[in-house]
Amino acid sequence: DRVRERIGPEAAAVAHRAWEGNRAKHNEICDTLQPSSWGYNKADDGHHKGPDEVMRMLERAWEQNCNLLLNTGPLPDGAIHPEDIATLREVGRRLGATR
Repeated sequence: DRVRERIGPEAAAVAHRAWEGNRAKHNEICDTLQPSSWGYNKADDGHHKGPDEVMRMLERAWEQNCNLLLNTGPLPDGAIHPEDIATLREVGRRLGATR
């Protein structure tokens, strides 16, 4: 269990109780295409999440009856990173093919 490894068993138990107590409510999973931050970090170039990983994120959100809020940290000039554009276009293509 990734949460338990990251925060310890006691905190994971609290998080699990909170999740179960709110399970019937509308929920949202927030994540980002960058591997180490929510904003642009040049060191992450070449390592952004790809279409397969985003599709898995969407599947997990769907299984948990959640929205997926997916961040893309803009470049310093405000543009979207080319890696993220390619990923989002491919995810859109795949989702369009499921209709």
